[in-house]
Parts: sequence; C-alpha cells; structure tokens
Amino acid sequence: MNTFHFEKTPVVTADYGGHVTIVDNFYRVANGAAGQAVKGIMAAGVMSGNVNYLVYNLDDPEPRVPRYDQVWATGAGGFATQAALPEEVALCLSYEALPESGVAQARRRGRIYAGPLTLTSLLTTADGRVTTAAGLAASLGVQMKGLRDAAIGISSNWIVYSPTQAQFGLDPSAVIQQGWVDNAFDTQRRRGVEATVRSRWGPG
Repeated sequence: MNTFHFEKTPVVTADYGGHVTIVDNFYRVANGAAGQAVKGIMAAGVMSGNVNYLVYNLDDPEPRVPRYDQVWATGAGGFATQAALPEEVALCLSYEALPESGVAQARRRGRIYAGPLTLTSLLTTADGRVTTAAGLAASLGVQMKGLRDAAIGISSNWIVYSPTQAQFGLDPSAVIQQGWVDNAFDTQRRRGVEATVRSRWGPG
C-alpha cells in the first residue's frame, strides 16, 4: 500500500476519479519513451487480483470515511511475469519540495516503495545493488516527474503532507518539485510472506 497526497481548491466529486486515474497511470502507463511504468518491475504473481483505490479528504473530521472507493480488476494487468524476488525487497522512489528556510526538510520529503519486484528485470551488480545498465533509476524518475506533471494538468498539486506541521498549526502541505531513485534495494519487512514449509533437524 502506498499513499499519495494531492491538493486542489475547491474540491469537487469529479476530482476524485481524476486523481485515481493519474496514480493508476503512474503504475501502468510509461511516460513516453524514457519512462518506466512501475508495473514493469512488479511481479504478476502478487498483482493478479484487484487494486483498491481509496480517496479521503483530509479536511473531513476523524475518523474519516472514503469519499471515493474504486476497485479495478487487474488480471495479470501487464505486470512482469518473471520470477519474483522476496516480497520484502523494494525500490525506494523519493520526492521532496524545494528547501525552505525555517522548515525542517524532513517534513517536506516523502517516498513510495515499489515492489514486490521481479528477479530478471532488476539485474544486480556484484555488490548487490541494482544495475544502472538499463537506466532503471532514471526511467523511474521520469515516471515520477510524469505523475507530478499529470497532477498539474488537472489543476492540482502532488504534495508532501506533514502531520507534524499540522499538529503545530503550520501549513502541512509542500508542493513536490524534485526527487530521486537510487540503486540500493530497500527492505519492507511487513510485506513478508508466511512460511509454507518447515524442515526440522535433530535431536540425535
């Protein structure tokens, strides 16, 4: 599960589906020849069911109920069919607003975890990092820029939302302007699967 924040004023019901569409395109549709749809590095075996998009309005009081609930059947959905890496293995796609005096940059920065990943589409170097031979990190960066631009195209902004800023009565939103994807794998332990076989040894 990944969470995206967008800011648009005023908000009308039709906006919810539009934001779901640009996020779905981020995963499924390459942004031109230089982009890499995220589905291309995600294993089909864990993406063969439905995708559930829930949209909330953060101006609503807690506990919030979804303003928009869309379930899209994927089938294989064009996701890669190669053997999968362990489900804990992910790539971190980072983004941030431009630095601003007086505000900790950590509150203006966020990340998306792409995974579970395929084995053959993410060739590794001898030291266990993602190979840059195919320009994967750069092409995913193009895809992220495409998401930012698509939000602007529907008169919205992709933002970082900081609960800490909101807690202190400060502006909690910062418009995303830049980001990066590096060549180190990340581990998301909560995504691990339960064992199906246990081989014992001993006693004696």
